[in-house]
Amino acid sequence: MQDTDILKIKPDMVHNKMHLRSVLCKLLRDLQEWRQGWERDHANAAFEVSAFIADKVTGTGSSELFPTVVYMQTLRLANELTVYNSILVLALRICMLLEILPQEVDLNGLDMSGYIQSNPMYSIFLPFDSFSPIIIRSCYEICRLVDFHLLHGEIATATLFLLFPLRVAQIPLVGTREGEWIEKVMKQIGERSQDKWEFARVFFQIPTHVPIHG
Repeated sequence: MQDTDILKIKPDMVHNKMHLRSVLCKLLRDLQEWRQGWERDHANAAFEVSAFIADKVTGTGSSELFPTVVYMQTLRLANELTVYNSILVLALRICMLLEILPQEVDLNGLDMSGYIQSNPMYSIFLPFDSFSPIIIRSCYEICRLVDFHLLHGEIATATLFLLFPLRVAQIPLVGTREGEWIEKVMKQIGERSQDKWEFARVFFQIPTHVPIHG
């Protein structure tokens, strides 16, 4: 993010934008390769559960937004997915800040055709005119992992793992039902964690960016 500050100060320095574009392209490529490897290594790690059933236990209201939520075999794997999505969202938001178009992102012809067919929802290689749909979908995946975290036995650790991803997801969703839902969840985390993460109730109420709608 420091490089983006330089751009704001010296917008005529084109080489800064070119350097950042190169860095972002490599990061997006690495992220996609990581996700492909993760899916391969943990093919049976995630499964969908009725949001209505999960909602009865957690009380998050997730069933009002999603038909299903995602449960994982372990907390570590769930954390890996939420962190992955957080980094992807931040990288794509920087692309938008720099006015980099999707067609400008050069991924050097990486052949991921099989992965695209089996995972079309999260692939950054499909043709698209805007980064916004990918950002929104990644935010949704973070949201759909919330119930699993809140039901985990190690509640303090699980909720700590949620703080950063939920903040990342909240900003693009400001002004939407999902954004309001995240704010509600953060209040619940403050209450359920015996005030360990009480600061979240204030921290997550401060929108700092224009919402991104798909």
